[in-house]
Amino acid sequence: MTASATGSTTITLQPRNCVDNRGPDWTLAVRVCVAVIADEMEPEECRKAFLAAAMEEGMLFPD
Repeated sequence: MTASATGSTTITLQPRNCVDNRGPDWTLAVRVCVAVIADEMEPEECRKAFLAAAMEEGMLFPD
């Protein structure tokens, strides 16, 4: 994360050692996450988007 003198913040979400073959649900989840950080969407929407991305990749484990 970097911040400028004008007060704007740039966030780069790129995990290390990660194969770049993520699905469309993951891409949407990241965009929603950034919108939540910018206070343009509700946090619950981010949670839903990442749950969908985890289901898409078969990585969602039952509670």
